[in-house]
Amino acid sequence: MFHFHDGRMEGLASRIHEKNIIDNELKPELDRLIADLRSLRPACSSEAQENELNEFVTRFSELNSALDGFITQRNNSDDNEFVYWVELSSSRPESNVRLCSSPVDLAGYFRKNIFRENNSTILTSATLTTANNFGYFKKRLGAEEVNTLKLDSPFDYARQVKIYIPKDIPAPSNDNDEMYQNSLREWIRYFVTMTKGKALVLFTNRSLLLKTGNELKDDFAKDSIDLLMQSKGNSRKFLLNKFKTDVKSVLFGLDSFWMGVDVPGESLSNLIITKLPFQVPNHPLIQARIEFIQRNGGNSFLEYSLPEAVLKFRQGVGRLIRSTNDKGIIAILDNRIITKQYGRNFIDSIDECPIEILTSDESFSHF
Repeated sequence: MFHFHDGRMEGLASRIHEKNIIDNELKPELDRLIADLRSLRPACSSEAQENELNEFVTRFSELNSALDGFITQRNNSDDNEFVYWVELSSSRPESNVRLCSSPVDLAGYFRKNIFRENNSTILTSATLTTANNFGYFKKRLGAEEVNTLKLDSPFDYARQVKIYIPKDIPAPSNDNDEMYQNSLREWIRYFVTMTKGKALVLFTNRSLLLKTGNELKDDFAKDSIDLLMQSKGNSRKFLLNKFKTDVKSVLFGLDSFWMGVDVPGESLSNLIITKLPFQVPNHPLIQARIEFIQRNGGNSFLEYSLPEAVLKFRQGVGRLIRSTNDKGIIAILDNRIITKQYGRNFIDSIDECPIEILTSDESFSHF
């Protein structure tokens, strides 16, 4: 169940391993309610009233079945493994509680229902490949027999984009490391100054975003650069609209800004990726998928963590160039992309363009 430390719950999601971990005290009450609702059918004065009553019967029956299925872990079987967890919508005391379940491996379902023989299905996206092939996508979704087509990008990355990678920034092994935080802050300042604002800065950690933003906002203000941060009270729509209209502004964003952001033109001329977007394996669904791969003799890093991070990275990179007239820079503030062997997977996922490796001594001496 949930774990508490100093009176606070650690994390918003907790995995449920045991079947029937609690008694389903609601089931007899819901059974009685459903039976009572059905008994009212003869008293309905019109077809519309009976339809409304039947809708409530259906709704409570589905709720009854879902609760019972969660507690008994009904869907689990030898050939159909599910993961079950309880999740809070936020850390606030009044937050909603969700009971969640998901199949650990989706391949069987998609192979049977979507990619079955004599069935036509078309899936399109700019981010379906890793290492320039569909291997990960096909295995993950049971699409081994499908035909694939990879089209060239409509954009000329060699002309429109330049990538910068600081070589000597500390590896982000710990977001709370003071040396890493200081270096990250200075490199963000450096690249924002290079383009006089106009930057979308993508983070993977909320506390690091807020700390870095609070330390930089006064410096940006001196250069008439407005800093927008994804935080409580600022909706995604509001932040994006302000970022689009204020050409010099800088936007610090989290997970939801890695995809679905469309800001063509000068307002987004600089994309800064603070960290390669590997998922932290603290969510029950991620944990279960990693366990499933390892249990079946696979390498969870190469078969899941790395390709998922590459896909997320590609989505983030795709925020910069939104038209044939756009130009800009991408700063990748994670030196693992050039120091680790797997870094090549991220570089190769981007269309070929100039890359410049920087050092702090050379860069900050002119700053």
